Amino acid sequence: MPNPPSAPGTPLVYGFLLLLVSLHKHSQDEGVGQQKVLPQIPVKSGGPHGAGVLGVHLEGPFISREKRGAHPEAHLRSFEANAFHDVLATYGPLDNVRIVTLAPELGRSHEVIQALTARGICVSLGHSVADLQAAEEAVQSGATFITHLFNAMLPVSCSVELALEAASLHPAQLLGLEKHKGTLDFGADADFVVLDDSLHVRATYISGELVWQAEEARQ
Repeated sequence: MPNPPSAPGTPLVYGFLLLLVSLHKHSQDEGVGQQKVLPQIPVKSGGPHGAGVLGVHLEGPFISREKRGAHPEAHLRSFEANAFHDVLATYGPLDNVRIVTLAPELGRSHEVIQALTARGICVSLGHSVADLQAAEEAVQSGATFITHLFNAMLPVSCSVELALEAASLHPAQLLGLEKHKGTLDFGADADFVVLDDSLHVRATYISGELVWQAEEARQ
């Protein structure tokens, strides 16, 4: 079998089969904001040309000032005035958006969460100072994930099997793709990597096709 052409960049080399692109709101200038960038990140399948793109994760500007992290305070926003319409005014069309991270303590957040989930978009809670009640209300409204969980905390030990599921099946379930992604069950897409005993990537397969192979593995 001939070796597939090498992909531009390095995602396939490191075993990345699918990418979810995260965007931050770092400018109020619409010309360089999400409205201009989002249409340039279409959903696409992977192959010898490179990893596939599942869509976009939007992180900010609807987050807490106290927990904004690297997000400039001057660029943060709320949706208290027009709720979901403020989201559309900030991001533009949400056709390729998979996840939106927001702080649930912001006013009218439950309306926004319901509107996003009704469109099939996963709502993740993050950059937040919400108390338990606000978090529970967000979950009841449809939020299903947490951004930066365990960030700046001690590592958690787990078995290899759990680690593999956390890196494959669970993300697919979060995005509603578990029938085709994150598993090697019959009928799934057969996206997988081959590792050596030192856990170095030796080959990358997308939809059952060899799309990258280490030079040593070709010998």
